[in-house]
Amino acid sequence: MLIQLLLALGMAARAADPPVSGGRLSVPARWGLGWAADNPDVVLAVSDASGLPQLYAYELRRGRSNQLTDEPGGRRWGDLSPDGAWVLYVRDAIGGGVGQLFRAKVKGGKPEPLVPGFPAKAISDALWGASGRNVYFVAADQAGYGVYQYTLGARRAFTLYFSTREIRGLLPSRDERYAAFLLSAGSRGGEMDLRVVDLRCGGVAASLAIAPGSDESLGAWAPEGAKGRLLVGTDASGRRLPGLWDVALDTVTWLDPGLEGDVEALDWFPDGALLLRRTHGGATTLWRYDPASGAPAAAVDGLSGLVAWARVRPDGAVWANLESGERPPDLRAAGPGGEASPPLPAPGGRKRPPPPHGHKARLERFASTDGTALTGWLVVPSGAAASGQRAALLWLHGGPGGFSGDAWDPARLAAADLGVVTLALNYRGSRGLGRRGEAAPWGEPGTPELDDLTAARDWLVREQGVASSSVAVAGAHFGGTLALLALARQPELWAGGFAMGPIADWGAAFEQGGEPLRAWCRSLLGADPEAAPSLYAERSPLAHVFTIRAPLALAHAEEDPRSPAGQIEAFVARLKDAGKAHRFVSAKGAPSSLRVEDQERFLEAFLNLLHQAGLAAKPR
Repeated sequence: MLIQLLLALGMAARAADPPVSGGRLSVPARWGLGWAADNPDVVLAVSDASGLPQLYAYELRRGRSNQLTDEPGGRRWGDLSPDGAWVLYVRDAIGGGVGQLFRAKVKGGKPEPLVPGFPAKAISDALWGASGRNVYFVAADQAGYGVYQYTLGARRAFTLYFSTREIRGLLPSRDERYAAFLLSAGSRGGEMDLRVVDLRCGGVAASLAIAPGSDESLGAWAPEGAKGRLLVGTDASGRRLPGLWDVALDTVTWLDPGLEGDVEALDWFPDGALLLRRTHGGATTLWRYDPASGAPAAAVDGLSGLVAWARVRPDGAVWANLESGERPPDLRAAGPGGEASPPLPAPGGRKRPPPPHGHKARLERFASTDGTALTGWLVVPSGAAASGQRAALLWLHGGPGGFSGDAWDPARLAAADLGVVTLALNYRGSRGLGRRGEAAPWGEPGTPELDDLTAARDWLVREQGVASSSVAVAGAHFGGTLALLALARQPELWAGGFAMGPIADWGAAFEQGGEPLRAWCRSLLGADPEAAPSLYAERSPLAHVFTIRAPLALAHAEEDPRSPAGQIEAFVARLKDAGKAHRFVSAKGAPSSLRVEDQERFLEAFLNLLHQAGLAAKPR
């Protein structure tokens, strides 16, 4: 998602000239991560107040905060020990995804390595066990994926489960009897099955695969007193619905809360009701549902916007990370009465300044070339040209599996500042389009999506007064890959294009990337490049450079684990050899560790592309 790349969260830009972002890249943002299980007064959050995203601990009763990390690559994730005394995180010097486990005292002190002799790997889902004596984590290298348990003071970590297939979403139960995780089904659709290991003996206690080709998901273990029950989800019915899995009995009770769209169960209220998140057409909403009563789900009042994360506090209040095109990301809380407010003080006691203006977006629905229902978030700025003469930008999120929401995205907002109509498209492969829509690109990436891009462009021209010669396409990561493919395979449709961190050569990216990227390539294309060399080549923008007509801009963070630098450099060299109009900007580090100055350079390259394509005035 490009907000996580261009926002990348930092200090104020240099004040010599007004920044092209309008100051949006320097707006402090904050996300909640959770609280200590046995000491919920201690809260863990991420803030960029120091210049990069770092971990902060908050003591609610005292109203104070403490910065826990100062990592050069930034830090966006961590976990508190049950007593709130320690924070667990992955130390990764450059933000590229490979590192080692560290812990640090919440009240201050030098961070210390946690697992003796464990090599640097791509570590994810590292969590404390409820006892505070054990840590559980997933680590991957080229040999495969492992689920590990480390007991404090031990000489090494113990392997609970190992597979050559992708593992993610590790979740130990509250009594540390079980640990659940998602395991790739090995199909080309990227579907995940569920596994539960018994932490007493290390064996597989239960497995869950609802139907061939279905994709399962994890929620949260039940509170004490209802041991062995786990919130899960599946899209076997055609859309995602939640269920209760009794692991000991190996039975699942599927729930129908009476809501349209995809519904996920995120957490439990103290009285046993469930916190649900609904994704419908690119819009997210929170709901309370009591499966025991059977009453329809009720909306959680006061928390509106794009919901990235939400949990229930011990007192029943709901905390959620929210944002919109008019409001930057922040953690907000809603109590039983529906009132919503930021629950945490500003880091360091500094008052948060008012954010720059945003743009209100509205959700639109239209059909693709084959009739598939699509959605997108549309901004028609007050400075847009008269109908029939408007310029437009088609914005593509990363994925597949992601989606475009009503987001505080500096690039989209800056384009609207220049009078450009923007449409953030949910193409096939996006979350919230149902099982069939989400699965469409797997095995043939770039085919259904380009049809959707064509339909969205035609809709802008037909319904929004956009000139047919004035539509550009832009995106990041997989969205950037699609933007490059659109320029190459539909050259007559696009006035210009921008890509940040794309895959330009699937085969080279597979060879140069780490195991998480390789696993994603295998799932998306259905095979390794050795088994399907022609497919890898044909779906790569590199193979179609010579058909590109429109001006192109590329931006790249050199340590981006999702976009290896070598394949980008080869693509830029091919553009030069072909004499194609392009601009390339790069910066050291990973997307999460980009300085504000580099973020502004990337954004300036994007806005200059809009000017070069004839869509907007030159940015100041």
